[in-house]
Amino acid sequence: MDARWERLFADLEGQLDEAFEEGEIPDLVEAELVSVRLVYRLALCVGQRLDVTTRSGRRLGGILHEATPGWLALGAGDGLLVIPMVAVATMGPLAGSAPPAATPAATPSFGSLLRTLARAGLPILVEAGTSQVRGHLTAVGADHFDVRTEADAVVSVPFAAVEVVRSRQDAVV
Repeated sequence: MDARWERLFADLEGQLDEAFEEGEIPDLVEAELVSVRLVYRLALCVGQRLDVTTRSGRRLGGILHEATPGWLALGAGDGLLVIPMVAVATMGPLAGSAPPAATPAATPSFGSLLRTLARAGLPILVEAGTSQVRGHLTAVGADHFDVRTEADAVVSVPFAAVEVVRSRQDAVV
């Protein structure tokens, strides 16, 4: 190798060592990690198995189909599990860090997803704490939805109470 190149690499290595000694490298690494959002890491896991534990201790798992800041969808067998992010206690395994997207893509809200499920007309099972509601979505409001149960009663469920909505995979278009 040419002596000029050796000096250049030695100089770069010296700068890196000096930066590390002065604490700049850990600061730069920390600054980069601060910009990494959970949804970016989840985006790297689409198509892979993800295990989720909800706030109440429900253990769910499946292939990650979609992840948004508000919810994630897992394929499990022939079913689809929709889990609001506020219901997630732990999840894994996640991919390492990912750079933030240049322009965040618009993602459907939890309410929009529920409206899609309502239009599909397929039966759902809603798990909210220790309660379970089985039936068909009939209406979706800004912060709640109604389910017509198998007993022909209508039950309203606040979004904030939902841990998982189970439906068939072909329900989401």
